[in-house]
Amino acid sequence: MANITKYIVTGRRPELAPAVATALAPVHPGGLSPDPRHRDGNQHRPGSHAGHPDPIPGLHGLLGEVAWRRLPATVRARFSEPIRRVDYIGEFDIVRASLLGRAIAWVCTLIGTPVVPRTGQGVGAIIHVGPVDRGASWLREYQWPNGRVCRVHSTKVIGADGTLVEELPAGLRMPLEVFERHGVLHFVSLGYYFDLGLRFGAHKLKIPLPHWLSPGTTHVEHADESDGWFRFTMTVTHPFLGELFYQTGRFRAAGECAASRRAATATGHRPGSTMSRRMSAQSGCDACVARAGPRGIAQDRR
Repeated sequence: MANITKYIVTGRRPELAPAVATALAPVHPGGLSPDPRHRDGNQHRPGSHAGHPDPIPGLHGLLGEVAWRRLPATVRARFSEPIRRVDYIGEFDIVRASLLGRAIAWVCTLIGTPVVPRTGQGVGAIIHVGPVDRGASWLREYQWPNGRVCRVHSTKVIGADGTLVEELPAGLRMPLEVFERHGVLHFVSLGYYFDLGLRFGAHKLKIPLPHWLSPGTTHVEHADESDGWFRFTMTVTHPFLGELFYQTGRFRAAGECAASRRAATATGHRPGSTMSRRMSAQSGCDACVARAGPRGIAQDRR
């Protein structure tokens, strides 16, 4: 929790564990497209020429021009290519899991924590986003009471066949359908498989995970809100057992939250004061409000 408080006040990125820093280290300015030559809009695919412009890279190309333009400008900026390195700070209103879901999450810690194994309300979090050699890295860092931290890391990649795939620990892969609906960006899983790095001739060997044995359909929504905020919502629903996981929270780029705190401090109001909290609330910085006093302490429900 101290990391988030320091981040809000100073705007400086907290120190990351070596493994996390390695996972986020950018190899070059890039994006989701599989071929580095396509990450620059001025580059061309082999065989392309002036009369045939390159296909649009990244999510823009997957969605198509019409759907892309229906997204709010702030959402387009977050998902444009090349991917920029940015940290989003905020709070999960709720992190929920069924009894079976929690059991699955704890077992999965043995293969790299693809889903957070705890539950709670008012959970402070940082979402680290950045380019890596295989695509876009997304690292959710949950800050629990007493300094406990859970990290869930994945990489989004567009494969050579044009499919968006989320790469999870232990070779687990989740192909995704991506679409826009009413200005909200949706990612819906299309099954799961394991990629162990083996090849059968010219093809990768994929070991599919039966639908009934998988956690079910993962549905992530990215909804824009005012003043630079967005809402992240994830639901995982099993076809027979119902909802296993649910979490939703609001986030904003770290620099914007730091600016809100500095504006309150510049007026002479000490952090945590009623006026400081009021100014933070007026600026829309709920994370700043939550961290300005004891009301923002997360509840850990292991």
